[in-house]
Amino acid sequence: MRIVIALVVLGILRRHDRADGDYIRLAAHYSAVAQMQKLAEGVLIAPRWVLTAAHVGAELAPAGAFVQLRGKRYRVAAVVIDPDWLADERSGHDFALVRLEDAVEGITPVAPYSGKNEMGMTVTFVGRGATGDGNSGPSTEDGVLRGATNVVDRVDENVIGFTFDAPPRATKLEGISGPGDSGGPAIIEHDGKSWTIGVSSANASERGKSCRYDSHEIYARVSSHRDWIEKTMRDAPTSNNGWSKAVWTNELPATPLASRARAFVDAVHGDAASMRAFRVANRTSAFLESRPEAKFVATEAEWLSKFRDARLAGYATGDQKIAIFLTSGAAAASAAETWFCLVFHAGEDAKIGGIFESEIMAPAAAAASTPAA
Repeated sequence: MRIVIALVVLGILRRHDRADGDYIRLAAHYSAVAQMQKLAEGVLIAPRWVLTAAHVGAELAPAGAFVQLRGKRYRVAAVVIDPDWLADERSGHDFALVRLEDAVEGITPVAPYSGKNEMGMTVTFVGRGATGDGNSGPSTEDGVLRGATNVVDRVDENVIGFTFDAPPRATKLEGISGPGDSGGPAIIEHDGKSWTIGVSSANASERGKSCRYDSHEIYARVSSHRDWIEKTMRDAPTSNNGWSKAVWTNELPATPLASRARAFVDAVHGDAASMRAFRVANRTSAFLESRPEAKFVATEAEWLSKFRDARLAGYATGDQKIAIFLTSGAAAASAAETWFCLVFHAGEDAKIGGIFESEIMAPAAAAASTPAA
């Protein structure tokens, strides 16, 4: 998930004249960069706290969410979003703090920077999202961690910015963040330590030219929000990411959006024809016009493969959205099952605008209450 001018979900984009392996080797130095439920990125800033973007935190599952560091999953205890963040505007308050149930050991956190001298600093971006080069744009999604460097060329009160320069103006390993890198850090080296100075928020460019040479990266500025970050970590508040408490049941509430989510569950237990019928009846016209038929068919085939034998296990509700929990495997909840969360967003005409799906950890609260069918 990341925002491209009109808030589009957006790895690391690199120079066309540099070897991909150089960017992979750079990333190996940054073990504090975290995967957020395999959806996006974040950074460990304290043993039990990960900093990411608000638009990432808002999509984390209301139960079973996890952060992954060095291949180990850490269960999320709370998601706290900057109260000044506006979901559909680039306000510069695009921050969320994620509190972990257990402290991370063996990884040095990259603390938030407090200085106001970011202009001209060389930073390192790190992420696992889609990759490519400055000419072609994002072209490959392989989940490999890559790093890239850039120079801060814009500093406003709440954001810092970067330009993806082509050679010869570029840094040696010039690059920017790309699709799937939302919430990832901009890291500097200062006074012998690594510091987090920004969080990946948006790519500002003409449509069709995002994440290419001359496009501009926008990161939420950490130094302007250091007080909120420190206070939140001291107070350790409960989640404010807009989700109700999960209800463990194989029924969904009687609301229009829930009815469409139920229709998805029914369709995914069918075949390609049932998935197409679901799409035509339940997706917004804007979505139906957004991509070619082949892309719809490929996604729906993946969903059929993944969810055809899954059971509806529960749900949670939010403002204009509903999350449903699906699980496959044994009838009783267990660690051997695979769990998924699908978030459905309401769009125009009371239809489904977006669907975000991700694997989650088995929710502890579901073990005693998930129905067998």
